Amino acid sequence: MAYTTINKHTAHFNTKLYAGNNGSQSITGVGFQADMTWIKKRDGAADSSLMDSVRGVRKSLTTNNAEAEYTETAGLSSWDADGFSFDGAGFDHVNTSNNFVSWNWKAGTTGSGSTTGGGTSKTYNYSVNTTAGFSIVTYTGNGNSGHTVPHHLGTTPNLIIAKETGAADYWRVYNPNLTTNYNLYLNPNENNNLEPEDYEFETKFKVSWKLTDKVRLYTLGNKSRLKETDFYKAKIGIEVSL
Repeated sequence: MAYTTINKHTAHFNTKLYAGNNGSQSITGVGFQADMTWIKKRDGAADSSLMDSVRGVRKSLTTNNAEAEYTETAGLSSWDADGFSFDGAGFDHVNTSNNFVSWNWKAGTTGSGSTTGGGTSKTYNYSVNTTAGFSIVTYTGNGNSGHTVPHHLGTTPNLIIAKETGAADYWRVYNPNLTTNYNLYLNPNENNNLEPEDYEFETKFKVSWKLTDKVRLYTLGNKSRLKETDFYKAKIGIEVSL
């Protein structure tokens, strides 16, 4: 595989720690205008929130459970040139008594198109960073096998994370090293379980997850070595190091 050159990885992905102030707040120091931000409380139990620019501001998904997308009226209100901002008190991730971590990804090149393959063509929207090998795609399912959704990475992805946004359903994780047509779950405790799904890792993502609702895809390719995935098999009682 031909890898792109990245001289500064923090121009594409960066972690930013911050403390909440229980009000309107702008977080700076990310180093770029992010397109996806994932926030988790560091000093207490709380749901995490994942937000992206394709769905828009104040739209959150919770990665540790199956619930549908929800709107945070006091949530993330903008992605800024060097970080992101919140509207004010009422959002869990600005509570003044807590510390938080945010993971931030840059996509940036936006567009839209029509899906192909089995069933009725549907409109999709995307934001992609081909240098780093990261894209965000939203599409509406058509309930048919072989529905094909472009991801625009320009290479076969090594990881796809998918979530139905309009209803409660598990996060699905796809990796080409898994048994053919199987996936993992991201959020439940039994996330080592496999479930058969008909999908293909190509320049487009072909899936027979027969939904008619909106779906979110987060795709990663090892195009730049910035984000690499690995796969291992472990047995009980054997320590495995990566």
